[in-house]
Amino acid sequence: MKIAARTLGKIGEYFSVRIDRYFHAFIFVDAFHAMIHQGRAYSFSDYDSDVDIAGPKHYRITAPLERLGETHFEFVVNASGPCTITFGEAPTSSGIGTALTAYNRKRESSNVPFTKIRKDSTVSAAGTIVETVRLGIAGNPAKSSGGSLSGRHEWELRPATIYEMTITPDADNTQVWVNFDFYEVIPNEL
Repeated sequence: MKIAARTLGKIGEYFSVRIDRYFHAFIFVDAFHAMIHQGRAYSFSDYDSDVDIAGPKHYRITAPLERLGETHFEFVVNASGPCTITFGEAPTSSGIGTALTAYNRKRESSNVPFTKIRKDSTVSAAGTIVETVRLGIAGNPAKSSGGSLSGRHEWELRPATIYEMTITPDADNTQVWVNFDFYEVIPNEL
């Protein structure tokens, strides 16, 4: 028995939907996976072996102008000890930091992101804190030390806006790993 389904795409266009032949379940690709195939998904990773209380780790993310696309952003943070992570919108900063390279997840694509990432920016005011999360547990006795934190839902960044992620450890000499995954929805490409 052959099973088929169709779905309406753009006005007047139909697309076939694939169905697994054993379980008769729909086979689908989520938005992030589709953006990888389109060459519009990017990844950035960084490691710092010595983050201190007085010198937290800062990452500056600049979303592109609206006409260039929408940025959908997720993050993962790992650390060797407890820390607080804040994600702020429109911070005040006196230094923009060092430009970093985000890699296209479709390795044969020549697309580069419009979204820009920098590290070690100098922040004088955090702006609007849109998310604060805790990683690890401090205390005596500590139940956990360090660990991993991952954004469970993406952020759709406001166009032409600067965001700042700050990672503040509870102790000096904390190791920090970050991974940012994002995709850009470009107008008129869908």
